[in-house]
Amino acid sequence: MKKKLFFSALLFITIIVKGQVFDTCIMKYKYIYTNQVDSQKASTKRSDIMILAIGKRTSVYYSQDAKIGDSLADDDVKKGLSPNEISANRTKYKMGKSRMLIIKNYPANTITVTDRLVMDDYKYTEPLTGQQWKILKDTATLYGLKCRKATTTFRGRDFEAWFTKDIPVANGPWKFYGLPGFIVKANDTKQQFSFEFNGIELPGKNEQMEIGQKNYTLTSRKELWNLKKEMFQHPYQSFENAMSGVISVNSSGGEEHKHFSGKDTPLPFNPLELE
Repeated sequence: MKKKLFFSALLFITIIVKGQVFDTCIMKYKYIYTNQVDSQKASTKRSDIMILAIGKRTSVYYSQDAKIGDSLADDDVKKGLSPNEISANRTKYKMGKSRMLIIKNYPANTITVTDRLVMDDYKYTEPLTGQQWKILKDTATLYGLKCRKATTTFRGRDFEAWFTKDIPVANGPWKFYGLPGFIVKANDTKQQFSFEFNGIELPGKNEQMEIGQKNYTLTSRKELWNLKKEMFQHPYQSFENAMSGVISVNSSGGEEHKHFSGKDTPLPFNPLELE
């Protein structure tokens, strides 16, 4: 029960009051993303539907369910629901889905990542250099598309990918980039992570691509990685530290600080980027 409560807070909804528009969406590509939570247990695999929205100047990659959950939470806040009422409904607001968002900016040649840890939002930017791919002779027809195989080693993992020129977009899921075609399938060689093309979705007329207006803590990729590692090694301590400034009103009308307790047992830490 305590672990469930911890994860509810860990994945607490960020309410988007107003978004910052950065491009107009011209096409959406869907992927089934599967990740293995515990590197030692294949039974801990879970899946999510991810969207790669393509604009004229940028692309943005995000969880479809997370976006739906945030929108529902935003509507309910406008109706007067409190943060406590929202955080209590884990299923409705899709709290088990990643709030990471990845923006590739082609003119600026940058990749910007935003993510949420407990009660804080973080953002970092790095060069959009792509991976060092080795294109092989292997070919296959996947999802009705003529594809070719490529491999790369990226931040501690070996990956295999299949790309096609039948879709005239040189892009792919997550941070994958740099192949002369559209990546329809990718996985690490240990089969702990995979991305599989799941169809095309037409955007609404003049649909805007945006990022929520939040008070981001600017950081680096490595600093955020270290924060995540520390959080999974000491989950309850991290939660206690994050909630130390949260104040609630008790039944007598006075203020009281939230305090949480629990056995600080490390949680499985199996990030997509190992370094």
